[in-house]
Amino acid sequence: MEFVIEIDPSKISFLPDNSKEYSDVNVVKYDEGSDKVYYTLGIYNKQTGFEKDQLIANPYFLTKSASFNTSYITILSASAKSFDGETIEIVETSQTKVVILE
Repeated sequence: MEFVIEIDPSKISFLPDNSKEYSDVNVVKYDEGSDKVYYTLGIYNKQTGFEKDQLIANPYFLTKSASFNTSYITILSASAKSFDGETIEIVETSQTKVVILE
């Protein structure tokens, strides 16, 4: 599974050391101060891959200031592939934008 999390780096910091992934293969790419966090996660111990409603990642963010009203974490480009590289459907994507309030 691959997805991108978009943030406003002037308001929110991504903390990779506090984040957790729940898969066999975890690749998280983030350049300090960037507005995007790139995730590639894989399950290889079961042919079925991720289960429905399975927690796959718990990214950790820290607000930089309590003086802002709202900010957003947006999930972009969610996609998944089977073992043979075929693109497969992501079922019931429930949320692509998370609102952060002070």
